[in-house]
Amino acid sequence: MFEMIRYEWKKIGKSLLVKFVMAGVGFIFLLSFVSGIAQQEAVDYQGREYRGLSAIRVFRETQLPRELSQERVDKLVGQYLEYRNNPETSSDAHWYDYLSEDVYRSFYLPNRELFYMIYNAYAEWGSNESTLDVFEKNYKKDFRKAQIETRGKVIKDYTESGIITEQQAAYWNKKADAIAGCSYGYCGGWREILYMGDCLILIMMLACISAAPVFAGEYQSKCDSLFLCMKHGKGKLVTAKIMTAVLFATVVYWAIMLAYSLACLLVYGMEGADLPIQMQNPTTMIPYDMTMAQGVVLFLVLGYVLTLGMVGITLLFSALLKNPFYVIVVAFLLILAPIIAQMLELGYIFRHIVKLFPSTIIFFTYASYEAYSIGKIVASWPTASMIVNMAGTVIFALLSRAIFKRHEVNR
Repeated sequence: MFEMIRYEWKKIGKSLLVKFVMAGVGFIFLLSFVSGIAQQEAVDYQGREYRGLSAIRVFRETQLPRELSQERVDKLVGQYLEYRNNPETSSDAHWYDYLSEDVYRSFYLPNRELFYMIYNAYAEWGSNESTLDVFEKNYKKDFRKAQIETRGKVIKDYTESGIITEQQAAYWNKKADAIAGCSYGYCGGWREILYMGDCLILIMMLACISAAPVFAGEYQSKCDSLFLCMKHGKGKLVTAKIMTAVLFATVVYWAIMLAYSLACLLVYGMEGADLPIQMQNPTTMIPYDMTMAQGVVLFLVLGYVLTLGMVGITLLFSALLKNPFYVIVVAFLLILAPIIAQMLELGYIFRHIVKLFPSTIIFFTYASYEAYSIGKIVASWPTASMIVNMAGTVIFALLSRAIFKRHEVNR
């Protein structure tokens, strides 16, 4: 079996198309990494601007880990209102949040994410109130209580709008209630990894291109009849083909994602692994109770399982179609179509079905309240998607094996 897998691996490795696409994917990941660094912008407590690596250094120096306690919230909001009530440090400019430009740059911008978290807890869900109005109305109000109430309003709104059911709402309320306290700090390296959902479809495309000729290539070269007449043609050889496609996708996925993740942690820093996942996006109300490091691990595993889901689909069409080019076209359509469909206004059932396709990982965020229900069992989208795609990988691989073994040759 090992020699069979080795032979199939060499066939994939010798493909010029696979080499070309692999180089392209690597280049895009590198470009994304470099552009991500270049787009970093930070302001220190003196109001000075920094970009690129200097901005990352400033973030690491200013966003020190701390508990966002009631005392800390009151101090920040009180300082903001004090600046606002002082004619020398205030203004009528809403783009400076009604502070003077100097105070806005030296006080507000360095603490912007903290202010986002405080604002989102106190502000009415769905309102467009200014920071000033929200802080004036809620100064010294219970911050933890406000967070819980706002999460509840978010879940209620999603229930009333038909995004989630009553049963799913109870599930999210239970998960949100388990979130204890609120910590803050720098977690740039972990956050950057979670931004890579868009690029994962490139790995999926590469996996599809490598898996497309597994069976269709035999049809095209007219070697299928010879292949099936061999001693292990209908047994180990077919299994080796499937295992090689899965193994190749596995090696490529983890090589790229682990290399990218390591680069992020080395450049942006490893700080913040134990911070709550709410730090992924302080402007939203995330209902998960996990750390940033746990969130990254789940994201990487999710991406891997969904990539295998695309491999399974590709293997099935490779066994059904007679030309690898047609297989690639169909696989790419099944990658792009769900992405386009997600941008449309879909019904509840259709939206949830489409969401289970692998490529919808580009919309992944822990701020999502998407969930699935079967009887009394409720699962979040990541859990449901992994279950469906893992099952799909196994089922499609077995179907492709059976179809290839039983097809009529020379047709």
